[in-house]
Amino acid sequence: MRPGSLQRRLLLGLSLGLSAVVLALGLVSAWSLREELDERLDAQLAQTGALLLRIGALHRDGQVLLEGGSRDEADAALLLQVMHADELVLRSHQAPSSLLWPQADEGLQQQHWQGRSWRVYARRSGELQVRVAEPQQQRWHLLSEAFESWPSVGAAALAILLLLLHLGLRRALRPLRRLQQTLAERQPDSLSPLTLDEAPTELQPLLQALNSLLLRMAGLLDNERHFTADAAHELRTPIAALRAQAEVALGATDTTERQHALQSVLAGCERAAHVVDQMLLLARLEAQAQVVKQEFDLGALMREVAAELLGPHADRAADLSVNAPRPAPVRGDPGLWRLLLRNLLDNALRYTVVGQPVQVRWREGALWIEDGGAGLNPELETRLGQRFVRAAGARASGSGLGWSIVQRAAALQGLRIERRRSALGGLAVGLLGS
Repeated sequence: MRPGSLQRRLLLGLSLGLSAVVLALGLVSAWSLREELDERLDAQLAQTGALLLRIGALHRDGQVLLEGGSRDEADAALLLQVMHADELVLRSHQAPSSLLWPQADEGLQQQHWQGRSWRVYARRSGELQVRVAEPQQQRWHLLSEAFESWPSVGAAALAILLLLLHLGLRRALRPLRRLQQTLAERQPDSLSPLTLDEAPTELQPLLQALNSLLLRMAGLLDNERHFTADAAHELRTPIAALRAQAEVALGATDTTERQHALQSVLAGCERAAHVVDQMLLLARLEAQAQVVKQEFDLGALMREVAAELLGPHADRAADLSVNAPRPAPVRGDPGLWRLLLRNLLDNALRYTVVGQPVQVRWREGALWIEDGGAGLNPELETRLGQRFVRAAGARASGSGLGWSIVQRAAALQGLRIERRRSALGGLAVGLLGS
């Protein structure tokens, strides 16, 4: 189902509600007017009855006939009767000679006569009895006359209210139209924050959400541009070296020389592949906004990663030790923890030599990886975490992205990284909960 106009939907809903309110007010007004009309007419009936009682006391010697107009008009006239004992003293033109409703109680009441409903006031004083009755239809007629103009007046008032409502909605929704126009006129590469003069309070959350989205998109585009620039910069030298070694292998006449050149090509391919893998991994981490945490055994993961790394570092089996309780339950993303362990432990093994210890331990909610190497020099420590930064003259090969990957993976899980001098003599890196 295609969504309709917000203004049309609001106008329709408010119009229906306003119409219902106007109709309800009309019904309440009609009911109140009817109550008030009944009270006034009942008071008139009672006053008329009291007056007839005095008149009847003065004219007991003969019958008096009140002329209430022509017989055509008599249908809407009052029924009046004054009886002394069983003798008629006074009656209106349309009233019968016999006493109406002889069993009626004193006071106001509803009675029926000749198939019509009457509002009756009955009074008795000694042998005098008074009956004053008015057709109920007459009251409804008066009420309908009072409300005769109400439908047209109510409809006109409702039309004016709806017009004002329509104009008010158009004015209230004007900031939305300005926002739509601003977005439509914006250039595709423009990611600057949106500004809207005199934006209402209700529109501020939408503007903040849009600006937050634009900020994230700008960050992603910057990361892509950096990734492209870094890839072009970092892969240019390995590719040039591969080309040179391939040309050497192509022109070599000696088998040993050709074999050495081809081995250099393979080693260069592995280094280039490692750089590309690290760059893609960092790009994925920077694009990731949140992680799904679960409980897992970090101790088992520590031992598993250590065993995996002993493959390429088989000569370091005696130097590497893992100290973790069984089990060591933590809550986090197992994949990111594996990434952290692998990068930090691989660095520790790469930048130390055989015989220098490397220790991984979990204690009091913190993971520490320590080594007995040379540690970090002050110049490198200030630049640690920058992309493609490696120690000058480093013995081990690497991409220079490891620390950037560790920082991003730790930030995604809310972990804090600490560096200090290890008791083993080298560097100690700790991952602590925030």
